[in-house]
Amino acid sequence: MLSRVARGVVQKVMPVGRMTAVRSFAAAKGGDDEYNPWEDLNADKKAYNPPIELHGSYAQYANTAFLQGNKAGALDAVEKDLKIVANVLTDENTRQYFEDPSVSIADKQTALDAIAEEGKFHEISSGILSLVNEDGQIGNVGEVSESFGQLMSAQRGEVRATVTSAEPLSATDAKAVKAALEARLEKGQSLLLTQTVDPKILGGLLVEFGNVFADLSVRSSVEDINQALRE
Repeated sequence: MLSRVARGVVQKVMPVGRMTAVRSFAAAKGGDDEYNPWEDLNADKKAYNPPIELHGSYAQYANTAFLQGNKAGALDAVEKDLKIVANVLTDENTRQYFEDPSVSIADKQTALDAIAEEGKFHEISSGILSLVNEDGQIGNVGEVSESFGQLMSAQRGEVRATVTSAEPLSATDAKAVKAALEARLEKGQSLLLTQTVDPKILGGLLVEFGNVFADLSVRSSVEDINQALRE
């Protein structure tokens, strides 16, 4: 339904008064139109800051969304809303519209407002989306949503791990790998394991566990041998 709404708005946008990020967040400050949400980034760190540090242009939006959403008790709602917009933009025509530099920021905001209204978004979500849009990055909202998802996983005590093998692991090997990774978890943590296949690694495993990466592939070993022979 939301995708149809978005496409409809994209096909014929009627410029209206748009909700800017400043005005959206100002509502929580008694209508102060000069309020800048970025000034709150360093406030109440101990109570509301993300549990892990993420860096990069997309992470800054996710960090801000987490801080504001946490203060408002709306983390789950913000996560849901960002996922909805990210999903809407998987539609090729809709994505092209939001990435088209010839389409004004105001018209893109009108489309976002329609999606937000249909989805009954939290005001924190709408404010963050406005910030992303005004910065000309709304086409990358999927990356923002992914970064926010990482923060939420950490908040829930979830540790993401990806194991890549040259061919699908047998049930026995998959169970052993999972058990080995779970043994590294701390109390209160849970494992979110993804298994992928990449024939290019020839054999062995590539393991990403949280922020730790281990290259146990045959390809890596072959490259080490070749490097040694060249020296």
